[in-house]
Amino acid sequence: MGYFGTRAAPMGAAAPEAVVLGVLQLPPVARAPRTADRVQIAEPARFLAARLTGADGALRRMLGQDTIDGAELAEAAELAVSAAAAAPTAGRPLAVANALLDQPTAPHLALWQASTLLRESRGDGHVAALIAACLDPCEALVLFRRRPRP
Repeated sequence: MGYFGTRAAPMGAAAPEAVVLGVLQLPPVARAPRTADRVQIAEPARFLAARLTGADGALRRMLGQDTIDGAELAEAAELAVSAAAAAPTAGRPLAVANALLDQPTAPHLALWQASTLLRESRGDGHVAALIAACLDPCEALVLFRRRPRP
């Protein structure tokens, strides 16, 4: 539930079907019940707050306060925010939903949010490619598993 709740939270109280169509990695039968339950467990704003709180705690633990307060991280955040602003969002529902969120003021969280938007733009792009190739979720998973291993 945490995955679906936090990933779909930027879409607000979107209908479960809209969320299911935006996250193509699992077959709709597997996603629909969990996606519908997310709204009963918590409002999207609570999921958004939880993911930001979780990112803040994890980054503080991993990076340490010196890095969090450092000029290098502030510069990385500035560059990532600029890159995210240029990321394609048309036809990418999760990317555009993340692009519409308020930008955190703390540099480490701004960097995290920009990275999230870039990831969703890329992820939504591969979903668009799968749809253009007329591959349904099951076929996409089979194709992924059939690739040669190094």
